[in-house]
Amino acid sequence: MERLYILVPEQEQLPIWQDTCRALEADCTVSVAGENMRAALDVALHSGADYVLLSQKDYSPAEFTAIWKRHSKSDCLVGESGKGFPAWLAKVLLSYFTMRWLPSGAPAFVLIKADKLRPLLACIPQKGPGAPSFLAAAAEYAGLSVEWVPFEAATCAGNVFSWFLLHLFTAYGSYLHAGEHMRALEAPIEEKPDHGYHTAFEKLISLFNHEIVSYVFFGLLTTVVSMGSFYIFNQLLGTELFLKDKNYLAANVLSWIAAVLFAFVTNKIFVFSSRSWKAPVVWKEFAGFVSARLFSLLVDMGLMYLFISIMGMHEMLAKFIVQIVIVIINYVFSKLFIFQKNKK
Repeated sequence: MERLYILVPEQEQLPIWQDTCRALEADCTVSVAGENMRAALDVALHSGADYVLLSQKDYSPAEFTAIWKRHSKSDCLVGESGKGFPAWLAKVLLSYFTMRWLPSGAPAFVLIKADKLRPLLACIPQKGPGAPSFLAAAAEYAGLSVEWVPFEAATCAGNVFSWFLLHLFTAYGSYLHAGEHMRALEAPIEEKPDHGYHTAFEKLISLFNHEIVSYVFFGLLTTVVSMGSFYIFNQLLGTELFLKDKNYLAANVLSWIAAVLFAFVTNKIFVFSSRSWKAPVVWKEFAGFVSARLFSLLVDMGLMYLFISIMGMHEMLAKFIVQIVIVIINYVFSKLFIFQKNKK
């Protein structure tokens, strides 16, 4: 009798999966995966199982009974759930953080042969969600026979953004590490054809290194923070109080503060990979970062005054043009003088 090891995300799901196991012609073990999915998969392998099932919360055990009958046809079965914007967003986010195009954002389940799983374990991050996505992608990268099973699950956009907020800061490094392991799985081009899951994405990022891509990405987000806060402060201050018709300058300073705080955190963690949060290191980086931003603020204010008060340009258009100049200046200072990569 074949042995199946099932990993479920929550304790409450154990009884219903155990009931489902009785309908399968297999020797089943059901366990809660816990936070460290790679460790849980390793335990499953050491149990002597022939197959390992990794199930998402929304996947119905009753549906797996029919899926199990197809287990011998492929090395890996993947429940391809979610076709809307949330699934697309999850796929894009995961792909960005791994620098590898992933074929699925959030599979409903992944059923894989145990002997095919072991070489893929390094592609599963120890922290953060998305283990089924990484496992399905790793199977594709390794050239396994993967069958995608259509499965429509209710997916809420709020869940994707909650995932983003809860795990973005803790999982980024391990996701990038997992992506490098996926690259190592690839066979030479003459041995394995490109299936098109990552070609366009990797052609794009091959034009730039990861640091520049990250800087542009978070630079755009910083610009959104800067322009959004500028608009809000400019509307709140109006033209009746304080500096009257020059209140846009005060709004510009307030938007600069908001943008600097956002940019410092994202540049430190994601762009320049300075991982130390020791007080002396953080204060030194922050002081240098603020000093560089103060210089760029002077440039910002000068150009804003030139474009708006002297040249008569529209306020928001002037702000947009100035931001392009500021992004370039800030990158040079951060790259050369402020952050030290991988400093612990």
